[in-house]
Amino acid sequence: MRHLVLLDINRIQEYVVLSGRQKLALIRGASQLLRDVAERHWPDILNTYQGSPVVASGGNFLALLPSAEKAHSFEREALTALVRRTGSARARSARIEFPEGSRFTDVFSSLVDRMAVEKAGGEDPQPVWSGSYWFPCEECGQGPVIGTTPKGDFCRACCLRWEASDGKNLNTDRPEDLSQIGQFSRPENYLAFLHLDFDAMGKFFASAAKGDIERYQRLSEHFERCIQKALRPWKEAKDTEILLSGGDDLAVVLPVQRWIEFLREFQRIFSEVYTETMIDEMPKEPTFSAGVVVAHAKFPIPELFRLSKVLERSAKGLKGTSSVDYEIISGGFSGDPLDFRERAAAVERGGRFRTAKPYSLAALERLSQTAIEMRNEVPSNKMNALYQLAWTTPLQGELDYLYLLSRLSAEQRATVESAVGQQLYEKAASSRMFTYAADVAELWSLT
Repeated sequence: MRHLVLLDINRIQEYVVLSGRQKLALIRGASQLLRDVAERHWPDILNTYQGSPVVASGGNFLALLPSAEKAHSFEREALTALVRRTGSARARSARIEFPEGSRFTDVFSSLVDRMAVEKAGGEDPQPVWSGSYWFPCEECGQGPVIGTTPKGDFCRACCLRWEASDGKNLNTDRPEDLSQIGQFSRPENYLAFLHLDFDAMGKFFASAAKGDIERYQRLSEHFERCIQKALRPWKEAKDTEILLSGGDDLAVVLPVQRWIEFLREFQRIFSEVYTETMIDEMPKEPTFSAGVVVAHAKFPIPELFRLSKVLERSAKGLKGTSSVDYEIISGGFSGDPLDFRERAAAVERGGRFRTAKPYSLAALERLSQTAIEMRNEVPSNKMNALYQLAWTTPLQGELDYLYLLSRLSAEQRATVESAVGQQLYEKAASSRMFTYAADVAELWSLT
């Protein structure tokens, strides 16, 4: 009887960004190794067992095999190939019978449940290296050195990363570290780290496939084409680095002044491709949520991933629209930005929030455009004062805001009121009190 097999690579982000160092060549190499395994090696192995791929994206590989025995053999060989090709990446696997005449989405849902149980059992232990006669890898510090590259003495996993990257060719057209991207930014040496995730794609595909495996496959391939075409203008840009791109998961580093442009253009191109090459009875275009961290180029990459994921989950709180949450980190930061906002509102400000985040992408674009207009109309000292209003006590802030408005010309006042309002604070539909003042001042400083 036919079997569906699902492979799911563990902790992709931790494998791709295995340390706090900024060697982008090794990050590129890690991403390339995972792509090679999913797009070349696993399909080759699958072919030897007369199987057929259904979808390969975002660290997941779904395949259909003709029997339980061949499914089991494919699982075993595929997991071994992943370790052999990457040096350290691991994956989970699950399989299930797929009887003739069954609805694909029903069987696949049960397979996903099995994978959840498999993951709940914990991960296989990683080898612990220790000893008096070996040197730790200069990049990850996790394994013993086995070889020397132009960038250091590396363990086997990092040597494989180096070999898979464009770093082995010493390609000077691509940045070597985040600092080189920061040189393109305003302010200089800062950058924007963006993590984007499409919303509820499991339910999206299950509903859109209508129980048919071929339709599910066509939809998945179409979705991947839309993403790759939306990324194409940015892949060749010297000031942009796509750290992770697979399935509905995307991580990008780019100059501070370009992250809103990236989101706008990504959505525009994705939407165009999605509708122009539409498969029959395509469902409504999916939305996405993005978390953006603006930080110094020396800020550790693992922390950028962690914080951006926190912000992305916050953005997902806005339903039915593509949404964004962002945070500017001006120094060291190890906490939760959402917890900081909540505590500041509850303890210091009588429930009033210093920010209106998260935003729908459309609302953020409007506020950003207003901030751009303010550059030519509102003096910098008034914008700095606007930012500080959100950090004073609420009553004092309201009084200072009215005073600031009184000192502006009619045109300047109209521009500020269009962004912030006639009063400093307003009430959201959820009854939360908030202000746009700090947000528009932040966007003003980043445009």
